[in-house]
Amino acid sequence: MPHVDDPQMPLLGREHALGVLQSAMDRLFEAGSVILIEGDAGVGKTAVLDHLDADARARGFSVLRGTGVEAEADVPAAALHQMLHGFPDSIAALPAPQRDALRVAFGELDGAPPTGFLLGLAALTILSERAVGAGLVVIVDDLHWVDAVSAGALAVVARRIANEPILLVVAARSGTTPREWSESVGTRVTVAPLDAADSTRLVESAAPSLTPAERDLVMAWAQGNPLALIELSASRHLRDGRGPEVMTLTSRLEQAFSHKLEALDDVSRAVLLVAAVSRDDDQRAILDAAGAMLARSLAVHDLAPLVERKLISSSGDRVVFTHPLIRSAAVHSATPKERTHAHRAVAALLPRGSDRALWHLAVVADEPDEDLARAITAGAGRLAAMGAMDSAIVAYTRAAELTDAADERARRLLLAAETAWNAFRLERATSLLSEIERVTSDPVLLARAAWIRQLLPGGTVTAGEWESALASIEEMSRAGSGDSVLTALSTLAFNGVTSIPGPVWQRMIRAADQSGAPASDPRLLQIRAFGAPRDAAHVEALLASVAISDIRETSALWLLSLAAMATGSISQTARFCTPAIARLKSEGRLTGLGHQLVLASTNELHRGEFRAARRAAQEASAYGTEARDALLTLTARLVELQVDAVNGAPVSEEVLRAEHPEAAVGLSRGIYRMNYLLAVGVSEASCGRFASAFAALREIVDANGASHHWQCGSWGLAEFVDAAARCGQLTAAAATVAYYRGLGSYADSERLAGQLRFAEAVLASVDREDALLRACDPGENPLPYTRARASLFYGQWLRGQGRVTDARPWLRQARDALDGFGAHRWAGVARAELAAAGERSSRPKPDVGVSLTPQEERIVRLAADGLSNREIAEALFLSPRTVGAHLYSAYPKLGVSSRGELRSKL
Repeated sequence: MPHVDDPQMPLLGREHALGVLQSAMDRLFEAGSVILIEGDAGVGKTAVLDHLDADARARGFSVLRGTGVEAEADVPAAALHQMLHGFPDSIAALPAPQRDALRVAFGELDGAPPTGFLLGLAALTILSERAVGAGLVVIVDDLHWVDAVSAGALAVVARRIANEPILLVVAARSGTTPREWSESVGTRVTVAPLDAADSTRLVESAAPSLTPAERDLVMAWAQGNPLALIELSASRHLRDGRGPEVMTLTSRLEQAFSHKLEALDDVSRAVLLVAAVSRDDDQRAILDAAGAMLARSLAVHDLAPLVERKLISSSGDRVVFTHPLIRSAAVHSATPKERTHAHRAVAALLPRGSDRALWHLAVVADEPDEDLARAITAGAGRLAAMGAMDSAIVAYTRAAELTDAADERARRLLLAAETAWNAFRLERATSLLSEIERVTSDPVLLARAAWIRQLLPGGTVTAGEWESALASIEEMSRAGSGDSVLTALSTLAFNGVTSIPGPVWQRMIRAADQSGAPASDPRLLQIRAFGAPRDAAHVEALLASVAISDIRETSALWLLSLAAMATGSISQTARFCTPAIARLKSEGRLTGLGHQLVLASTNELHRGEFRAARRAAQEASAYGTEARDALLTLTARLVELQVDAVNGAPVSEEVLRAEHPEAAVGLSRGIYRMNYLLAVGVSEASCGRFASAFAALREIVDANGASHHWQCGSWGLAEFVDAAARCGQLTAAAATVAYYRGLGSYADSERLAGQLRFAEAVLASVDREDALLRACDPGENPLPYTRARASLFYGQWLRGQGRVTDARPWLRQARDALDGFGAHRWAGVARAELAAAGERSSRPKPDVGVSLTPQEERIVRLAADGLSNREIAEALFLSPRTVGAHLYSAYPKLGVSSRGELRSKL
């Protein structure tokens, strides 16, 4: 009886799919591509992949193949190991962060769990190098069974092979493709059931002895599914006159295969089951594990019956199922006792304590086992750190099931609930919290569970009920929850930074002080900085005492950056941002990196370093898109708009909502609204529309503004007062300046002191010239861009006083400084004033970076600093080949022919 994947069988009705694949191979050296093949089980996806495999090898391409395995779908990096472990030399040659990431993921090295993103970069580097010369076709079957870490890593590869001679083809059952893959695929091909004519041809070819009635019955059962047409043709249902039970087509096929397995002897059944529950295709390992099940030694000839029945193929030292459904049938037709023996036999041959070994043991454990539960809990933590949140939830829950002590079981369920909340699996989190409440009466665990409820939709935090939210944290404190209290207060502070009223902040700070944490604890500093602006100098002094070399957790650097930003210390913010960005890049943590870059971009913006601010914001936006974090992408875009607004770029809420539909609701409130209005105000002012600039900025800067917050409002103070002075709103501006001057030591911070110097000079009615001179003095005003604007204002004032000669040096200074910042609109104002004062100005030099894409500009600047393509690739999460393609695209735009000329251009 032939099999559906038999090379002698006709491949009917697949002309479109094969044509798409052949076309992609024809263009392989022009551009890399990604193709997703979807269809129901048995519809012929694997047959199409087999055809691709043979065609690619015939063309001389290298081929790399992998497949998902249901039994190891929750084992981190299982599929990636299957595909890459055979290239030890390539792994050894990787950049250190990528090399170590793979080795940790493969259990060869102890270390912090790597992210799927960093693993994807490592895979990209290896695949890119193996594609050189011959080209590479990568085939992944059963994507729906590929573990989340590997699937995420391969999606990273998929998004970065446009400049590589790589064709990546993945196959998945319809309706099972992960979202990140749906967004990463260039071409989708659906393999549909065969039509009646092709179905008839296939049945006649597979089973020519069937009667017309039997053939019609098979076709009715199979519904055009090629595998079903073949396998059901041999079904015993044809012999006994009954149709298959009412079940899905996939189940019918598994049942058909199960019937074929009934005639196997014990050795063949054991070998097939071991191969089915393990992703390892090494025939010696499979034979050893099956032999352990049977307490006897097995040899290669024991594979022969399975090969003869076309259940497996044996090529060299590999065992491959002729169809994935045979693997499923082998598992589902086995008895629970047989499956238990198989999983334990596989686990016994794996490194003791490895994630793969633990999961095989966990799958079949049928009674409490504290040692196993403890090990699985640790493995769940690694899964969460690697971004495989759903698998981590499963692992934590399984560990709880294997736990006998009620409180310890609740503690592990709490870890699962926290992970579910972090992963936005909110229904699952709610269900787990309810289970915790049934399992334990421990007041600490119940208080922590109650706090998580407050973070869920409908809870006090999402509803902005800050006093009630704080009451839940205070209940945790009374229950003796210790360190969790400070973490909860930090979370509350972050979520309510622009909304929590003063009295609640005071209670939060008291609760944080009573937590017993040292004064330099990053969470404590963040809470105090957010809630007590008058203590800014005290917090800044504590920040200055923190040694970055003592900070072990990258998340602590994030909190310290936030605290520094809130104190108004530009230098301290940069001190923490720089190492945090470096660490996050080395760890490949995209969301954290994106947020840290937004913070750095905002800090550069406050200094007037607009080009650096734009680059950081654009990079953050790219990572937000990569991580599918809509709010991060919107935040980065708003900061970028503030940079562009300096030169009058339009800011449209309608356009922003269209560009960021998933995050558009954020534009109505909080820090998103503030950043939007700040961009509007800056843009309107640079275009000379000072009344509308004043109106937009007043909403965030004025203490009574509808979207005011003292910290974010202070970012636009100088711009607000300048606009107010130019449209006759001096009284409102003076009241606002008095409000900020009353914010204690925050008023003396780097960010605010210079703005206040400028604002008070603009508003001065007596000794105005002295005030303007101080606003222009680097010793009095630490903000270079604000000093340049003060020089412009001073020059305009002098010219208005008829002191034309005195005005020229200040206008000249303003022009040159503003050109240097790239604030060409305001530099144009200085040029116009100089012209009115009788002095002509040369045109500004063109900005060489304007013609480059954001990615090209980043690459060019790193190349100008002397980094090699490989070093740039590591820094920007690309392949060296892609870096080279961007450089060659940038050279003609800059008028250079080699990287040696770049520094002079920049």
